[in-house]
Amino acid sequence: LLSYINTQLRDNYPSIQELCSSLDLEQEEIIFKLRAIQYGYDQGRNQFVPMAPADRVIAAISGIGVVNIWELMELGK
Repeated sequence: LLSYINTQLRDNYPSIQELCSSLDLEQEEIIFKLRAIQYGYDQGRNQFVPMAPADRVIAAISGIGVVNIWELMELGK
C-alpha cells in the first residue's frame, strides 16, 4: 500500500485529496493504515514518510496515530 500510494502521489496526483477523490478512496482510512506502520503524510513532499520517533511514541500511546494540524485543516474542507 505504501509503495503504491507514494508512487501514485509522485507520478499522478498533486495531493492526497486528489488521489483519494480520483480513486474513490477514503483519505482517513489511508492515513490511518499507513500510520499503523509508522508513516505519516508530509504535505510539502506529497509523500508518506517515516514518522519521527516522538510521533511514534504519541501514536503508540494514543492508539489512533498522530494528527497533524495540516491534515486536520484539509479534512475539514
